[in-house]
Amino acid sequence: LLLGRRYNRQKNTRGGDRKSKGQNATLIDTAELLAKEHGVDAKTVKRAGKFAESVEKAKAIDPAIEAKVSAGKAPPRAAVVKAAALLEKAPERAKEIIDSGKTMAEVLREEKKAEKERIKNEAVEKLSEAEAESFGITHCSLTEWDAPQCQLVFTDPPYHDKHVDRFRELGQFAMKHLEAGRFLCTYTGKLRMADCISAVLEAGLEWVWIFSVYHPFSKEKHLGGVYNIAENWRPVLVFRKPGPVWTPTFQQDVVRGERSKSHHDWSQDEQTPEQLIQAYTSPGDTVLDPFCGGGTTPLVAKRVGRKCFACDVDIAAVAMATDRLRGN
Repeated sequence: LLLGRRYNRQKNTRGGDRKSKGQNATLIDTAELLAKEHGVDAKTVKRAGKFAESVEKAKAIDPAIEAKVSAGKAPPRAAVVKAAALLEKAPERAKEIIDSGKTMAEVLREEKKAEKERIKNEAVEKLSEAEAESFGITHCSLTEWDAPQCQLVFTDPPYHDKHVDRFRELGQFAMKHLEAGRFLCTYTGKLRMADCISAVLEAGLEWVWIFSVYHPFSKEKHLGGVYNIAENWRPVLVFRKPGPVWTPTFQQDVVRGERSKSHHDWSQDEQTPEQLIQAYTSPGDTVLDPFCGGGTTPLVAKRVGRKCFACDVDIAAVAMATDRLRGN
């Protein structure tokens, strides 16, 4: 706090960085000067300045914040900064952050979750199921869905332990709606992958392959429980309905995905459906997605010239997918 105040005071006195007079002028940086004096780097000094400003603002929420900082009893530095930034537009939330004593990581997670809930609720409020149907999206489960025949099923079911039965239903759905000789592509988790494969095969589909969606951005480090395995790829299982051979285009079995969680907590990247939809269908073919989530499959399918119909049992997912297909 004291370092930050000193930085802000000297910076304001100098008017920021300035040049001395004369031919041998040098650039004077307040943060650099204080960093050398205090044995820290310039970024630390600037962060301290931001913190000092935030403490001043936070007095409007908690007049004793300065005393708490001095006594080492204040919330984490970053939480104070976040609260100060929210003071005007969300004063109640700012006070909650100050009073909670949570770390910045916890605060940011909560803020992100709250923002997603707000967007989701807005989408549900303006949802017209008739409009969703016009985009080919139906609010129902795959067992209730009166879907048309198709040339590809591409989907992303829930795949925690309790959802293995969804893969059994998915296999039955694919056998009913796929043209003979055509393909089912489905994401899955790893811990119960063998169970999910068996559940799909029970319906009579044939095993084809497994694709790897590489996620270089992944920070997961706890997959496999006590085995401490870092997760950097997602499997996509490929099955085929028995019948006349339909040959897909040649493709690599590794796709490099990009992070995409803006429309659904579990949404996938667009690169994977784009590659597989184009490989396993022809322009004008029909793709079905019985677990549409945030609408990635319908969006990509239509972008590459395929017809797509989708459903989801979650009304919020239908709303988010519809909003996305509107162009938002």
